[in-house]
Amino acid sequence: PGQDADRETGLRKLAQARYDVIIGVGFLFSDAMRKVAVDYPDVKFACIDFDPRPGETLPDNLAGLRFREEEGSFLVGVIAGLFSETGRIGFIGGMDIPLIHKFEAGYIAGAKYANPAVSVSTRTPPSPSRSPTPVPRHRRSPTRRRARNSRFCSTDGEWT
Repeated sequence: PGQDADRETGLRKLAQARYDVIIGVGFLFSDAMRKVAVDYPDVKFACIDFDPRPGETLPDNLAGLRFREEEGSFLVGVIAGLFSETGRIGFIGGMDIPLIHKFEAGYIAGAKYANPAVSVSTRTPPSPSRSPTPVPRHRRSPTRRRARNSRFCSTDGEWT
């Protein structure tokens, strides 16, 4: 679902169907999960990359799951650094937000760990707040862009 109202509607349909556990993937599900979890206390919810509010107490049936994003992307950076034939690699982030910056930092650290001489180019499209008009995915996908003598890996793992 693209909009928060759509996410909330989808979560409500799942909760009404009485699924035991409903999982939302991505911080964009945080607000919808908060609302729906309160209305369905007998259903368990989990949100990966949950975005907590300062001092917030979550409902007992909602688990906010976080992981160290930079650790997985460190390993991808190591692979890129080891297999680069040109000494030039790149990272394309999905959005200009702190979460993606953590992925980027891990990727660069891993690449430099494996190959201290490697050059890393980075690109990140504007965040949604700076891009008010939705752009179709096939048109905004930065993984379709090529840089001279570089291979890029986006946060969704697609190589170009």
